[in-house]
Amino acid sequence: MPVDARSAAYHEAGHAVMAWHLRRSFGRVTIAVSEAVGGTVTPGPEPSWWYDDPLPSNANVERYMRDRIMIGWAGRLAQERLGIDDEATLDEGFAYDLRTIALHAGEMTGSPDEAEAYLEWLRLRTRNALYQPIVWPCVEAVADALVERGTLSARTVRAICTGTRERLFAEHYARVRKTS
Repeated sequence: MPVDARSAAYHEAGHAVMAWHLRRSFGRVTIAVSEAVGGTVTPGPEPSWWYDDPLPSNANVERYMRDRIMIGWAGRLAQERLGIDDEATLDEGFAYDLRTIALHAGEMTGSPDEAEAYLEWLRLRTRNALYQPIVWPCVEAVADALVERGTLSARTVRAICTGTRERLFAEHYARVRKTS
């Protein structure tokens, strides 16, 4: 079943906006609707320690892995917010996302039970961050731009998100001034 462009746009916008929100670099975001995969977010360069085996154990590594997992969850959670929860409508991209975040959770924890709990905690944390009234409108704006243009650079995503936040702040302050 071909992937729906709107669903793919929200999925990829979820990833890109979460990366922006967490201040993680990426190259571009694209939707390329096909039979299986709806698009991609091209990651930024990996830290030098990424290729060490085993990974070093420190707060920077833990934060980086936590952020990667949250970025991985954000695509599916954006679709969920739209009401796309039928597993048959989800693309292979989420299956890849889930395998990747499960692998990262396994690297950061000591047992399958701990990895499962860690993933659930980060899913909730991601949902709470993504659905914030100042973040979700960024997802909507980036998704709209993806449907229109197909591909956005990280710089364009940042500009869309910054412009959306500035508009929201201006609207908020205008309402506050009106009621004062």
